[in-house]
Amino acid sequence: MIPPFDVDHEYEQDDDNDTFLFEGLQQYVLTHYPNPERLDCLDAATLRAFVYAPETLDLEDRKFLHVFKCAECTRELMAHRVERDQRLELHAARSARPNKSTRRAILKASTAMPLLLFFLVLL
Repeated sequence: MIPPFDVDHEYEQDDDNDTFLFEGLQQYVLTHYPNPERLDCLDAATLRAFVYAPETLDLEDRKFLHVFKCAECTRELMAHRVERDQRLELHAARSARPNKSTRRAILKASTAMPLLLFFLVLL
C-alpha cells in the first residue's frame, strides 16, 4: 500500500540534485541487496568512470541497472563520490588562495605603505 501524499514530506524539501531521494535509495540498496560474492559486478574502472566521467558510459545499457541491486557496487560508488568531493574541495581551497606572486605583491605593498605615508606626512 502506498502511503498518503504528505506535502511536508522530506522529499518535497529535497535539493535540485534529489540528494535526499538518492541517499534513501542508496541506504535501501545497502540494506536489501548484499552481494558479498560480487556476482555480475561492474569492474573497478567502470565504477570509477560512473562517478568521474559518466558521459563516457552508455548509461542506457541495462548492465548499469546492476548498481541498484548491489550493495557492494553502491559502497564503491559512494567511496568514489566522497573521494571526488574531497578533491573538488581541495582544488577550490587552493584556487581561492592567492598565488606566490600575489602574496609577494601584497607583502611589498604592505611594507611600502608605511614608508609612503611617512614621506607624505613630511611633505
